[in-house]
Amino acid sequence: MLKSLRMSYVLSFCSGFFVAVVLTIALFFMWGVRGGQDAGAEHETLAHHNDLPRCEPGEALTQALPDDEQLLACQASLESVRASHEEALETFQEHEDLTDYLTGLLNEMSPDRPVAFPEELDEAYQPEQFEASVEALKGACPEVFGEEARADCSEYPCMIEFPYQSARDERVQEVSVKELCPALSTFFPGRMSQEFVTEVGDETWVQYMPHGTGIGLQERLAGQEMRLMQRARMRWEEKERSLAVEKYEDTCVRAQDVDACRHLAYAFGSGHPERDIYTQIGCDAGDARACYAYANDRCEKSGRCDAEAEHFARRSVTMAPESGYMHENLGIVLCTRGALREARRSFEQACALGWERACGRACG
Repeated sequence: MLKSLRMSYVLSFCSGFFVAVVLTIALFFMWGVRGGQDAGAEHETLAHHNDLPRCEPGEALTQALPDDEQLLACQASLESVRASHEEALETFQEHEDLTDYLTGLLNEMSPDRPVAFPEELDEAYQPEQFEASVEALKGACPEVFGEEARADCSEYPCMIEFPYQSARDERVQEVSVKELCPALSTFFPGRMSQEFVTEVGDETWVQYMPHGTGIGLQERLAGQEMRLMQRARMRWEEKERSLAVEKYEDTCVRAQDVDACRHLAYAFGSGHPERDIYTQIGCDAGDARACYAYANDRCEKSGRCDAEAEHFARRSVTMAPESGYMHENLGIVLCTRGALREARRSFEQACALGWERACGRACG
């Protein structure tokens, strides 16, 4: 009777063990797919499991079991699978935590994401008080901060943006806002600041960005200097583009004015789709430099030395046959397109026109 009960118990345990193993392997496989677990580690775990004594349900049904040895073997195998399963879960969690940390670090340091306002920042540099101070500065220095002056607190740091009427003999790029309005230091006493001056046509705009003060602020911003500079420059470039569009776009698009198109193309710089539009309009209006810029941007800067780049490069040379650098640019495009003999002739022509860096130049 006791032997019969023992065999019944072992059979029940092995059947349950078989189901547990199947479920464990299935779960482990799903976790492995989700977390990208190392294949070698999984094979090592299975190999280790295969070396252990096996408890086969089929055998249990057809053969007599040798007392407690088979039960102990099943228990050892189950414990091994459990341990491997727990280790795999721990590894998966470690990888997930590391991924979350690196993602957060990347977001925190990326210049494509605005900098959040630090908790340590003094109230004077927080958006509400900053905007009130700018309004007060209009009364303290009306000759500097006129009615168009405004605070931009869309991201940290807040900045003052205003048009500036410079004297004829004054170098606009050397304008110092603190010298123009000493009261500025009363409202914003911090030392660290950035200042940009943007000229569009006959209009000059200044952007002044005080980074602020606060206990622990420098520690919070440690390592962020480069990102803050990049963000500040991006905001300055956005302002320059918006001013250029406001002033020149209608003249460029509707009147086909080459100077207006050139100003717009310069404001947007390489890599912007809008620049391609304005250079094409300028080229169609007869501006050889616009044709050159389009071909150069497309080939050298974007790596697209295709038939379109060649077409615009040839147009620039046709419009300005006396330009050495345009002949050189055509040679570069032709080199990339495999027209080696014609490219050599373009380099020779550029050299003959006094463009020295093309002298002796060859493809490859």
